[in-house]
Amino acid sequence: EQLDLNIQLAVKDGELIDAYAYKQRVLIMSHAVCNSASLASLTIVAHELGHALQHSKNDPMFGLSLIWSKINRFTKRFFIPFLVAGLVTLFFNFGLGQTFLWVSLGIFAFNLLDKIFNIPVEYETLVPYIIRYMFRNIWLRHRFQSVPNRYR
Repeated sequence: EQLDLNIQLAVKDGELIDAYAYKQRVLIMSHAVCNSASLASLTIVAHELGHALQHSKNDPMFGLSLIWSKINRFTKRFFIPFLVAGLVTLFFNFGLGQTFLWVSLGIFAFNLLDKIFNIPVEYETLVPYIIRYMFRNIWLRHRFQSVPNRYR
């Protein structure tokens, strides 16, 4: 099965840097993943290729998670300041303490929802593509190559 993805591969030093950069259409892999034929390495590559496939198919959940994550990256930086401001103003009875605490709770809830919305996007990259592509194409090809020709 041809995926026909118009992406590039970037191999970099470091650990846990494997990702798909959707803006640049680049699959970023670590040297450790690229230089290993382990099941873990194949799973990581298949997972990131799954994100590239979601992007190429304009998957609505993938697009929604990108928008939601951008908003979350901006708002989550205000969680600690609002929490501290809420606790300080609550301690000194300035009246805004509860408001600041509610805002910080809202930011925390938004961050939690970002993680929950991301579950289907991550699940979709793992299960269907790994099972369909890796086991059908790689595992079966390996198994039949080891069978003598007279038994094929």
